[in-house]
Amino acid sequence: MFITVEDAIKLPSFGTARVVAGEKGLRRRILRVSVAECPEFPLDVDITGKDNLLFIDGEFLITSFYAIKDEPELLLQTIKLYNKYNSSGICIIERYYKHIPKMVLDYANKHDYPIISVSRTTAYADIISDITKAIYTQYNQQAACDVFDQILSANQSREKIKKLAYTLNANFKNNIVVFCIVCQNADNGILSKLNVTPGLSCFNYYHKIIIIASSNKVLKESEVDNIKSAIMEVLDLYKISYHIGISGIYNELYCLKEAIENAMIAYEICEVMDKRALSYDDMGIYKLLMKIPNRTILEEYYESIAEPVLKYDRLNKGNLFDTMMCFVKNSGDYKKTADELYQHENTIRYRMGKIKVILNREDNDLQFSEDICLVYKLHEYLNNFEK
Repeated sequence: MFITVEDAIKLPSFGTARVVAGEKGLRRRILRVSVAECPEFPLDVDITGKDNLLFIDGEFLITSFYAIKDEPELLLQTIKLYNKYNSSGICIIERYYKHIPKMVLDYANKHDYPIISVSRTTAYADIISDITKAIYTQYNQQAACDVFDQILSANQSREKIKKLAYTLNANFKNNIVVFCIVCQNADNGILSKLNVTPGLSCFNYYHKIIIIASSNKVLKESEVDNIKSAIMEVLDLYKISYHIGISGIYNELYCLKEAIENAMIAYEICEVMDKRALSYDDMGIYKLLMKIPNRTILEEYYESIAEPVLKYDRLNKGNLFDTMMCFVKNSGDYKKTADELYQHENTIRYRMGKIKVILNREDNDLQFSEDICLVYKLHEYLNNFEK
């Protein structure tokens, strides 16, 4: 498993990073990270390198070039050596070399060899830790998918679910909440960045990101909101579209299966409603709709209410259906509906009265309200949710 140099520079320890050369090589793979502060000089490329087990393919190097701080003429020879042995790139701590000679930059650009520069306050240990953790996370992703498959399979006992959960993270506590995220154009850097957020365990699960937050104490709604905000803050850095489904709060780890399933359901409705985040507890009637396996039943009910209104519009070139949808969206507020449709308020009242007549609900306001509200929800659900 690996991450790319492009993934690496999105990690927290690279907050001051600048790509000074070799930008076209940012997709090079990092398999290992090492510190290179004590090379033997003068370098002999015929005997230095793989034969001496100094390098492996995909090695990402960190250095301040202390060994040659007074010999800038050796910089080019050193970079050539690292590139010859398929180093993925180099990160230079700005302690002795704040400016890299042009001939070195030209070589790196010609050979697409990434040279990254970071401030002198950046700790080697932070870079090593972040990259190693990101690579280790990649190694664990397939194993995590297998564990999630087992958790979500039928007929798992409570004890089995807890044991499977502990294989994901041995430090899980009983109080949990799950976030299900789907991003467009997501990359490995997102998961790596989320994984260094305290208190979160983050996993790729096929095309989704599953985040599990756990605590020794019962989680409060305000704490879940704070976690959601922290997640969204990371996602917003990447300027991508995303939807987040959030489970309810559970007080037993064996509820992990239910929490994951509900987070996934919340994501699906979040996408239907075109929201960025939605909690399962805030889904309202969508909870019921998602539990009805026979889509035909929903379609038949929808058509029984919507079709008479749509038929009237087709025959009379009207827009009663759009008015009805807008009216429900605005919580039955005539003025807001009129403003949105650029109509007089009395026009909206007339149209809604006409819809009552079409649906034979003139004498049953409660039934009328129930019908149009449910049709509004079904319209969103049936037109946006995959069959």
